[in-house]
Amino acid sequence: MTPSIRLFSFYRSSCGWRARTALYWKEVPFEPVYVNTFKGDHRLPFYAEISPTRTVPTMVVDDSWRITQSSAILEYLEEAIPRRHLLYRDPMLRAQVRSIVSIIVSDIQPLQSPRTLWRFKDVALEDPESVRRAAKEVVGERFKGLERALESTHGRYSVGDKVTMADVCLVPMVFNAHLYGVDMTPFPLSTSISERLLEEHEPFRKAHPRNQPDNEDEYPDVGWWQKPKVA
Repeated sequence: MTPSIRLFSFYRSSCGWRARTALYWKEVPFEPVYVNTFKGDHRLPFYAEISPTRTVPTMVVDDSWRITQSSAILEYLEEAIPRRHLLYRDPMLRAQVRSIVSIIVSDIQPLQSPRTLWRFKDVALEDPESVRRAAKEVVGERFKGLERALESTHGRYSVGDKVTMADVCLVPMVFNAHLYGVDMTPFPLSTSISERLLEEHEPFRKAHPRNQPDNEDEYPDVGWWQKPKVA
């Protein structure tokens, strides 16, 4: 029996993008609940009761269980929804997928998230471009490691010829790198695999930020160094 799912997320959250992609990939109906982190919705009291860390996404299952962190959501969906698998059966290949996932969600994504960059708001208020440049440089540097990893694991996709959790995480990360102006020329595998996934698979396109109902504009120039104000 397919569980009842509500997904609290925000269109520009790469973590939320991962969760949406997995839900669409596994053809799981879900109710989206929009939490605009740019406007500070995640700091409102109602959301603190849903997410202890006040981050997105949070997935509520059967109006009871709450799962935070996108990697935990992906693992739950893989185990609870036994169709259109995002992991191989082979233990070594599963480990390779999880390795790529960890590089993205642990080594790269946190360094460019608004939640991290806000810590440098004092510098950013004086020179916002300096923080953008720093994010651009560090993301570009970490992509070198990801590209080297993909050289040994890729086939048609990130790990072999099967769509996996690694691909679910890769597409949003490549998108964010472009947003920060990272020169992706040195990373042809990351770029080509991401493009292929978007071209070939509807769930990846459907989960794209541009296609979300809460997308207020295409590429908002958000002052992420300013602490969100709570209405």
